[in-house]
Amino acid sequence: MAADLAFYFDFMSPYSYLAQSQIRPLAERTGAVLRYEPVPVRRLMERVGNRPTTMECQNKLAYAMQDMGRWAAHYAIPFAPGAKLRQTDAGLLLRGALAARDKDLIAPYTHLIFEALWGEGKDLSEPGLIAAVLDEAGLLGAQLMEEASDAARADELEKAADLAAEKGLFGTPSFLLGGTLYFGNDRLGFLEEALKRQAA
Repeated sequence: MAADLAFYFDFMSPYSYLAQSQIRPLAERTGAVLRYEPVPVRRLMERVGNRPTTMECQNKLAYAMQDMGRWAAHYAIPFAPGAKLRQTDAGLLLRGALAARDKDLIAPYTHLIFEALWGEGKDLSEPGLIAAVLDEAGLLGAQLMEEASDAARADELEKAADLAAEKGLFGTPSFLLGGTLYFGNDRLGFLEEALKRQAA
């Protein structure tokens, strides 16, 4: 039986961007069934008493930017966050992921948004700009953005943060394999080893 692998992410998490570039091929190599779980990371952190120290400490932020660049080079992927990154509505992108999941489009939606935001530096600060990026890839941009504006989607995200906290999560990217948590882009090696042991 194929292993169930849950990938918890927030689009504003650059380490989630790095991890998403590797998680699909990892799942294919190990035969795992990959499940995408959008979660508002700041809400999750508030619930469990975690703090965004990278944003609070300028020295740590400067180091993190260098570290992300090293990882991107290691993975041979672009890393070019855009000038409008801080104006991006993370909640809207996450609600769009929920709408995409209902249409079995969450995998392409997730990877497209991550790559546009962090790899290509595209301006996603307005719904119309997001819809245009999605439409270019044939992903029903206007429809997904309309559904993402439904207030019920915001409630879904709040519940997602609650459930993630209950499962022991405290940040993103996180991966759940059975009841075992793996946190961070730099734990993908351990995750793959565990998946291979389980498949043996």
